[in-house]
Amino acid sequence: NVRSTTWQINSGTLQFAVRAQAFEQKISCETTVKATLTEESCLVEQEFEYDVAYRHLNEVRLLVPTGLTPQFWLRNPQNGERRSLAPQLTGVEVDDRIQFRLDLNPDQWGRFQIIAQYDLPLNELPLDEPPSDEELPNRLIIPVLTSSDATVSTTHLEIRSPDNLRVVPEEASGWEQELTVSRLPGWTSNQERREVPLSLEFSQERAEQNFTIRRAMIETRFLPNPR
Repeated sequence: NVRSTTWQINSGTLQFAVRAQAFEQKISCETTVKATLTEESCLVEQEFEYDVAYRHLNEVRLLVPTGLTPQFWLRNPQNGERRSLAPQLTGVEVDDRIQFRLDLNPDQWGRFQIIAQYDLPLNELPLDEPPSDEELPNRLIIPVLTSSDATVSTTHLEIRSPDNLRVVPEEASGWEQELTVSRLPGWTSNQERREVPLSLEFSQERAEQNFTIRRAMIETRFLPNPR
């Protein structure tokens, strides 16, 4: 989009001077990792929230941990609809990560979201009852995609799990609890993450998430025909 500005100038002479300043493209990014644990797998949906200024962006480049085969979508900021994106290899490898390019056609401006989705196997754990000590994994590491176009400023984490499975980030991992609109257990970190180590604890009783509420959110709905 092109921004236009109009001025009205009252001057006794038919001339004026202007100064134009060019800005480099500015890209900022946050990401949200949403993990859903089931009996057989952990479904991970990672959202990249981009904010692009001064020049349109025609592609994004993401570093994907080796072994993952995510599906990608572009979310329309106006109506929330998803459009599938075909990843293309760039030939760049950084440590244990492979870079993919996603063509955004049409070019994007302002805020938009890129969504990646992938599965992690959990060896078919019997989550309907606590497994034995031999079967019980006490941690799960979720690999996280990173952006090559901008350093992620904030990482959000949301977890959905069975009632008898308590899942939290490992202690001393630098995550802070937060309230989420989805009402799922959530945490935030003011840094880019390459992975998320989670602590798993099975219980006979319904799992509690041990939250300290620092802020509350009130949702108000108005009915057209109240009774």
